[in-house]
Amino acid sequence: MYEAILGILQDKGFSVIESFDVPGSPARYAEVPDFLNETRLGATLSQRYGGTLWSHQARALEMLGRGDNVVLSTGTASGKSLVFQSLAFHKVLSDPASRVAVFYPLRALVSDQLRSWRETARELGFGDAVVGQIDGSVPFRDRDAILQQARITAMTPDVCHAWLMSRLAMPAVRSFVGALSTLIMDEAHTLEGVFGSNFAFLIRRLIAARNHLIGDASRNQTLQLVAATATIANPGDHMKQLTGADFSVIDHNDDGSPRYDRIIAHIACAEGA
Repeated sequence: MYEAILGILQDKGFSVIESFDVPGSPARYAEVPDFLNETRLGATLSQRYGGTLWSHQARALEMLGRGDNVVLSTGTASGKSLVFQSLAFHKVLSDPASRVAVFYPLRALVSDQLRSWRETARELGFGDAVVGQIDGSVPFRDRDAILQQARITAMTPDVCHAWLMSRLAMPAVRSFVGALSTLIMDEAHTLEGVFGSNFAFLIRRLIAARNHLIGDASRNQTLQLVAATATIANPGDHMKQLTGADFSVIDHNDDGSPRYDRIIAHIACAEGA
């Protein structure tokens, strides 16, 4: 394959200055964690994946099952969404009063990921309304109803800051925030610089508001945090700075997804191109 691509490049006047191989590795598997069998999610995952997950997915879920905060910093298409979706649905299946918030940095990501969330919801016997969407495209008049109906709500940090946190006196918002059991942060590597600083203040306000609403129970009902990010240096430190909480880390060294052989090449353009 490499020789064929090289021949095409040379025919077009390109030249390869240098290249090196990145070897692949086979997938590594582990069984679906036992605690998921407490709800019908375990059977659903076993049926879908033949009783096994990629090893880093199973390990992350084991950590989450014992109550850890977890950050997944593995490669693209390594199945990070499966981990936090599995935890979210397990929580709401275990306790119908429980609520889960999912932060996506951009409105387009909320809409894109909603399809995957709702496909899993239908597989588990839920209707689409169990997963709600609140972002700048959703009219204000509809938002309280979404908070009341949905058990899992995807939103942008901007909407949480500008709308949700400004309405903590409203019954629907108070009920939602007080019932939060889990907060999921996808694409967490984008939470840096000024955006990251603003998010750090936001999440501390949100946690403080939740703990105030549930009072003494907050000592035994800690909000569980889950983050997914591209491969970055020191993901645990990054999330500690963002949230003030400690995280167990699943990184590229734990990644059990299959990796294919790759060639990295420095290609010079044709003269005059």
